[in-house]
Amino acid sequence: MANRGDKIVNRVTGEHITWLDTASDTAGKFLRMEFTVAPKGLVQIRHIHPNQTERFEIIEGELKIEQNGHYSILTPGDKAMVPKHTPHQWWNNSGTEIVKMIVTLEPALNSEVLFEQFFGLANDGKTNKKGLPNLMQSLAFCNAYQSYIAGPPIFVQRTVSFFLGGLANLLGYKTFYKKYSAEKL
Repeated sequence: MANRGDKIVNRVTGEHITWLDTASDTAGKFLRMEFTVAPKGLVQIRHIHPNQTERFEIIEGELKIEQNGHYSILTPGDKAMVPKHTPHQWWNNSGTEIVKMIVTLEPALNSEVLFEQFFGLANDGKTNKKGLPNLMQSLAFCNAYQSYIAGPPIFVQRTVSFFLGGLANLLGYKTFYKKYSAEKL
């Protein structure tokens, strides 16, 4: 279970998260975190949150963000919002400077558990060199955490995830690993 002030680190991607307001702090209304991104760090996959709004407030460095094919660069003091259902991706374009930002997801859903699970798998060497789990693990996660890749329609991904995610579970891939998060979904 994430608690205000706790920190998690992804040693593969160089991302650091400090929980500022957790789902339990806000009765699920939002999740707010300080997110530090290493030089050249990025969200590996262009993705969609069908049920969440994502907000960014830049504290340090420059964040490049793409939303629906539109690119912008955010600098300290800048804020941006990604509405629900909007394909997006972001990255630190600098080769030497970190990006420090406040990221808010609204509503919180079970996003803190998703970050704990992804970071835990990466730290245990169960992802590729970019910090991404393999396809079967991703399918097991897809519906549980309501985050989808941009591209195929979400209903197709939900259906595929339902059937192949079940197969993934039979093959030992889980939606939740207790060792990475203290509280189940």
